[in-house]
Amino acid sequence: MAKPSHLFLATVPKCGTAWLKALIFSTMHRSPHDFSSHPLLTASPHGCVPFLERQLVNYQNDTPNDLVSHYGPYWDHVLGHRKASLESPNKVLFSKYENMKREPLANFKRLAEFMGWPFTEEEEREGVSQAILELCSFENNLEVNKLGVEWLSDEIVVKNSEFFRKGVVGDCENYWNLKGEMTKCLDRITEEKFIGCGLNCDKPPKS
Repeated sequence: MAKPSHLFLATVPKCGTAWLKALIFSTMHRSPHDFSSHPLLTASPHGCVPFLERQLVNYQNDTPNDLVSHYGPYWDHVLGHRKASLESPNKVLFSKYENMKREPLANFKRLAEFMGWPFTEEEEREGVSQAILELCSFENNLEVNKLGVEWLSDEIVVKNSEFFRKGVVGDCENYWNLKGEMTKCLDRITEEKFIGCGLNCDKPPKS
């Protein structure tokens, strides 16, 4: 049963869930753990965060091309949380993966503030927020999770390596056969669905 002290992280798969779990865990427990011997250097974020202790919701989404959805239309899922964040901004934080990647430090501080664990002036001078970002970087997560497994239930075991991709916006082209007309169709539907809600369909720059 949900309690006033609980924090829920709500995402669809492949939207940076493990990254946010690592950031949230490190923010809430930044005093007890020295960065040189931090649990996240040897354990998966999923293993470090069985539950979180605030009744707040951080919802993070990604573009539809870059994620997996087993729970109905992607757009309904996103718009429901977007509406909740506008109605209760002190209870629901809506964040975008692309924004987290584009300006990680600013968005991370926003997350910490929302959680009620803002960084003090002394911590800022000591570079604590930047140190946590580096600790939770994709490079560290990928290295730590090359080995080991995560037990999702008594029957379901998943390799830790399966939880992580490169973390590159638009990396879907290396996994899904979404090119040409299919990509254009998804982009068009997304733009139509998001009209008037303050969201857009971020696309990675052409190389």
